Amino acid sequence: MSLRGGVPLGHIALVHEDVERADALAKMLRNTGQRITVVPSGRRVLQQVLDCGPDLLLVSLSIADPNVGAVARGVRQALGPDLPIVVLYKYDISDAPPETDEII
Repeated sequence: MSLRGGVPLGHIALVHEDVERADALAKMLRNTGQRITVVPSGRRVLQQVLDCGPDLLLVSLSIADPNVGAVARGVRQALGPDLPIVVLYKYDISDAPPETDEII
């Protein structure tokens, strides 16, 4: 997640329902020079993502209230259609919403 030469892409918002997994992933990304804000899932997730103004959104497919599609639509409405949204999933990607760019 960096440009050539290891230059960080910018600010990454990481939304995940599992705090331990989110912290572990954030630590790995920080070790590569990325700036990460971990946003807990829940009703205020959209506002917290908007408040941190990310350049990239990483979001777990298993967040529930609101779901990934609602978060993606809200973020794109507020920050524009060019914000990359990458979905993290454990198993089956068939439920991934079409509002997202990549599924890993």
